Amino acid sequence: MSDIKKLIIDNNRYTTPLLSILFSILAVMAAFYLPLGSYGGIVLFLPPVVTFFTMHYTGFYRLKLRLLASPLVFLVVLMISVVVLSHSYYTIDHPVSVQLNDGTNIYASVTPFKGTATSYNFTMYVSNSSDISNFTTTLQIFGPSTNITMTYSELGHYVASNGTLVVYHNVPANNFPNGVFGYTYAINNGYANVSGNGPVRGGELVLTAAIMPGFVLPYFIYYELLFLLGVFIARSISHSRSYDPVPPKKE
Repeated sequence: MSDIKKLIIDNNRYTTPLLSILFSILAVMAAFYLPLGSYGGIVLFLPPVVTFFTMHYTGFYRLKLRLLASPLVFLVVLMISVVVLSHSYYTIDHPVSVQLNDGTNIYASVTPFKGTATSYNFTMYVSNSSDISNFTTTLQIFGPSTNITMTYSELGHYVASNGTLVVYHNVPANNFPNGVFGYTYAINNGYANVSGNGPVRGGELVLTAAIMPGFVLPYFIYYELLFLLGVFIARSISHSRSYDPVPPKKE
C-alpha cells in the first residue's frame, strides 16, 4: 500500500467526504459543460455512484458513518454546483434563436440581460418569412409579482431594409422587482411560441437564490435514494456471501 493511500484510509473520516465532494462536483460540471449530448443526464446522476465507490475504496465501511456523511456530501455538492452554474449563466446574455416549421427564423433577446437598469428592451427579429406583412405576435413577460401581456398593436415594429421584421418593446425597470424573469412570444395566434429567460434584475445572488430550491431539493432526494439503494444492495450481497458453504479441504 502506498503512503498516500495509507494516509487517505487512516484519515478517512476527513478524506472520504472531501474526495466524494470533489469527484461529485466534477461529475456535475461535466454533465453541464462537456458535449455529452443525451449522456449528460446520466452523468448528472453519477454523484451517488462516485460517493459510494469513494467510501468503498477508502475503507469507509461503517453503515452509520455512511448514512451520516452522504447527506452532507450531497448537500455541499449541490450548493457549490448551483453557485458555479449561476455564476456562469449570469455572466453572459442568453438570446434565443429558433426556426419555425415554415422556415421562418426567429431571434429574440432582452437587453440588458442582467443587473439593474432604467429599462429593459425586448426585441425579436423575424427573417425568411413567406408572409411578413401578416406576421403578428403577442409578448408575455412573467416573473415575481409580474405578468405583462402586450398585443402586437402595443409593440413597436418595423421592417428593416433587408426585409427583417423587428418587433420591440421597452419596459421601465420600476415594473420589475428584484428577481428572475422570462418571456414568451406567441406567434400568429398560437402557431408557435418562442420563450426565453431574462432579465435577471439584481445581482448574481438573485439568480443563485432563484435556482437553489428547484435544483438542490429534488436532486438531493434523488442522490440520497440512489446512494441508499446501492448501500443496501451491497450489504445484502455481502451478507448472502457470508452464508455460502465453505468447500471441504482436499486431503
